[in-house]
Amino acid sequence: MTATRTLHSSTAMRVLLVDDSKTERRLAERALAQDGFDVVTADSAQAALLALDGAGFNLIISDQRLRDLPGVALMGMVRETVVPAPPMLLLTSDDSARTRHAASHAGVCRVLTKPVAPGSLREIVKAHASPTHTAPCTTLLNEGNVQAFLGGGLNLDEQRLLLARWRAGMEEQLARLQGAAQSEDARRWAEELHRLRGAAALCGALRLSAAAAGMETAAPSQASLTLLESINQDTNAALAHRVGLMA
Repeated sequence: MTATRTLHSSTAMRVLLVDDSKTERRLAERALAQDGFDVVTADSAQAALLALDGAGFNLIISDQRLRDLPGVALMGMVRETVVPAPPMLLLTSDDSARTRHAASHAGVCRVLTKPVAPGSLREIVKAHASPTHTAPCTTLLNEGNVQAFLGGGLNLDEQRLLLARWRAGMEEQLARLQGAAQSEDARRWAEELHRLRGAAALCGALRLSAAAAGMETAAPSQASLTLLESINQDTNAALAHRVGLMA
């Protein structure tokens, strides 16, 4: 999981380029660098989320086939958790109506069928890039749902007990997902993700819920599970901070 940056100037247009192929990343990065774009590359959805936590962007480009999350699922997460979400382009070799529908639902402004000529990519990026950077962060929690989950007149000890029970439930849910990933049981994988999605939404875990939603239609994957575990850890720390526990 890595993210790298080619910085040209503090005023350059910033592009986040997500692709798990090193060769594809290099080709696209070189093409965009010719027009002075500040390019950050990521080799996974997890690396892309880390990059979004640290910088604002004018545009996101993602390949559809990432090792830990489909590109459209990543973009759906961005739409839900980055405010305002930057324009997003999807690179894919699957030009089916199903892919285009999923991309549209995720907030993608254009689907690019691979391979894309370097000159064409530069022109498309220039046409779609937002003139202003997004905020350099993603949202872990939905504050309204967190208030409802931890509120209701509960004292601090009751909040801690509620959070401990929720954490234990999430650990059990992740363990069941581990079993589904190991057995490559797609139906069980989707069912468990649906349950996790609901539990996450209940306590206001926005990023975790969005990630689970994006994975429901994808094949079982250990890499996807690792991403969920990472987001769950971040969510636990944020919720613990909210109730005065050590993060």
